[in-house]
Amino acid sequence: MGVFRAIKGFNRLKQIVNLLFKEELGYIIDKLNLKSHLDVKHKIKPSEFKKPVTSLPSRLRRVMEEAGGGLIKLGQLLSLRSDLLPQKYCDEFSKLQDEVKPFPYTKVKEIIEFDLGKPINKIFAEFDKTPIAAASVGQVHKAKLHSGELVAVKIQRPNAQKIFETDIEIIHYLAKLTNKHIKEVKSFNLPGIAKVFEDYTKKELDYKNEAKNIELVYQRNKKNDLKVEIPKVDWEHTTSKVLTMSYIHGKRINEVKLTKSERKKIATTFAQHLITQVFDYHIFHADPHPGNIFITKNKSIAFLDFGIVGRVSSTMLEPIEDMLIGLVHGDLDLLARSFIDIGIVDVEINEQQFKEDLFERLGNYHGAQLKSINMKEFLADVFSLARKYHMQFPTSFVLILKALATAEGFSRKVYPESNFVTLCTPKVEELKEKRKSIKNLSKEIKRNAWGFTRSVKKFPEDLRSIMRLIKGGTKVNVDIDNRDVRELTHEIGTSSNRLTFGFIIGALIIGFALIVMAGVQPTILGVPYLALLLLVIIVIISLFLGISILWDKKGGEY
Repeated sequence: MGVFRAIKGFNRLKQIVNLLFKEELGYIIDKLNLKSHLDVKHKIKPSEFKKPVTSLPSRLRRVMEEAGGGLIKLGQLLSLRSDLLPQKYCDEFSKLQDEVKPFPYTKVKEIIEFDLGKPINKIFAEFDKTPIAAASVGQVHKAKLHSGELVAVKIQRPNAQKIFETDIEIIHYLAKLTNKHIKEVKSFNLPGIAKVFEDYTKKELDYKNEAKNIELVYQRNKKNDLKVEIPKVDWEHTTSKVLTMSYIHGKRINEVKLTKSERKKIATTFAQHLITQVFDYHIFHADPHPGNIFITKNKSIAFLDFGIVGRVSSTMLEPIEDMLIGLVHGDLDLLARSFIDIGIVDVEINEQQFKEDLFERLGNYHGAQLKSINMKEFLADVFSLARKYHMQFPTSFVLILKALATAEGFSRKVYPESNFVTLCTPKVEELKEKRKSIKNLSKEIKRNAWGFTRSVKKFPEDLRSIMRLIKGGTKVNVDIDNRDVRELTHEIGTSSNRLTFGFIIGALIIGFALIVMAGVQPTILGVPYLALLLLVIIVIISLFLGISILWDKKGGEY
């Protein structure tokens, strides 16, 4: 860190520590050995460092609010992560408003002309000098291109990169200190949270990342029947510090007068489109609060600000589908399996105990009217249980759950009678039908075969990890039943034979599916002869395998 940045960092840390003192958090300052950063007038009040801390979430929120910059962004990110923090902190941090004084037009003009390489009047026919909105990273202005198209231009604040780099370093420093000196917060993994914040902030500081997110959703949205507007990126006038996109005329939901039927339509469309983003687009708006949603003149919905998005990987898709199906059908066993499948779980977790705990917490939903389920309370139960079992969910999975809960809250606010879980039912039926299709079966077989291949490739690496643990002195307990070695050898041989037959059956099923899809001639009743032949072979081998398993269970030779 250069001398100038070191001085700025010192001054910024001093500002934050004095804000903590102002909010009567002297106990924390003392615990973290930060008293040297206090103003002299505060150091002479020893009693202030012994006061018990009360109302901590609201006090921390006020510190973040007054400090601004990276601390507001940290609070907003934490408000989405109730898997990491207790719900009361997330609820309090969700109140943070990123509204700051705009920077002057002279700086706006300077940044645009430097980044786009032209005088501003050569780029825009008109440019409003007063911003529509201003936040800690940048501000938005309305403008008109020479083509006559209205656009929204988002310009990054001068020196935003340097300012946020300083805040990131301070947040890392405070996270390590807190983790070291306050035992009660060690389970929250504050250094890990600081790293997540750093990654998100660096992405947000490059407007080309947001532009790519908008473009992906925009392109996929064009194929959708739902009347939802997404801005279109103007790539010619977009850089890492300037983002130009189509201007959407609209107002926030609380500024629009709507009839009951219009409210119902908006609530339904909003929820269904967010579900579509997750399960069809595989990229979704991760912070769909009312400030990021506009209602247009024709009463349709517009999604704004794609700075924070979530992505759905192919490995995550099936567990989240299971979660939705389990939720809609009240299948708690399927819900439990979906959470275990997607979570990074401690090796010593008792899965049966986890399921029983989940049933106990969520049992009041089983067989209940679906409309009685509150997604926010449901997620609070799930995340509380995850913390109990030291289960970590991938960030994108948490963002999915939080986005769905936020969407439910928005839908109910717009139309109190709306039932978010019931709104998911059409998607659940669609998912169930998709899983039945031959084409999807073929894809699943290929995907599982690929997953098996990857597991085999990873086996040597996993074995080396186990050996490293043993060499490092870690105890590895292996429980072996007292049984005859010959019987064990017999079992291994039997399992190997069955596995081989299983692979053969799998390969034949793939072949059957491909032949049916290819429509190979000749056919009978629309099914290719060759496919029927393979089907007969599959049935024969399956019967043989089934009989051999039954025979083996009865003590016969295989």
